[in-house]
Amino acid sequence: MSFPRAGALLALAGCYYIGQSLSIGVKGGLRTTDDISGSGIESSESRRYVVGPAFELGLPLGLGVEFDALYRREGYRTRTLGICPLGCGVDRERSNSWEFPLLLKYHHRLRAIKPYLEVGYAHRVMSGFIDVNGLVVQDSSIGPIPVRDHVATHWDSSNGFVAGGGIQFDLGPFHIAPGVRYTKWGNGGPICECRSADEFESNRDQFDVILGLSWTFLHARHK
Repeated sequence: MSFPRAGALLALAGCYYIGQSLSIGVKGGLRTTDDISGSGIESSESRRYVVGPAFELGLPLGLGVEFDALYRREGYRTRTLGICPLGCGVDRERSNSWEFPLLLKYHHRLRAIKPYLEVGYAHRVMSGFIDVNGLVVQDSSIGPIPVRDHVATHWDSSNGFVAGGGIQFDLGPFHIAPGVRYTKWGNGGPICECRSADEFESNRDQFDVILGLSWTFLHARHK
């Protein structure tokens, strides 16, 4: 039995025996913080949106466990000019970023609305490519030599701490949950040792405005 299938069966069993509900939905939002920091020779070309499926297992006492799979499109462009003996030109990177937060949630019911807090852990994986387009001077008698390359890259995976909160509005089995989420990444992400003496790396502080849409499709018979 595959791991995803075993995980789905475990979630259903947990809902039936110890949980209260199982919800499935989608999360979408916008990153409000810059994704790279460094010398100023680079510019971000990342998309600010984030989107992906979300699953929540409801537990007694207003608690719940949420698992998301969130996609981002990440990219940057660097320019190194006037140092052709080392290389000058433009480097362009594009990556697909997937984040997998696992969160413990607490809901406080106030009639039709439920303010919530969440805290947990996230794992991030990234893969993509770097395009190099520039000039290198290896022999002054020959002059600059064009350099073009397309290289696949797999950045180191990242682990982060997640905290957030918001308000959930219940419309029968349907739920609308606007909120905010902060992630502190420990390591990983794009790190560039540019052809000049400058460097930059991804911003480890990430702040998102999130909107969740979900549907509770399974209620436990036993508590």
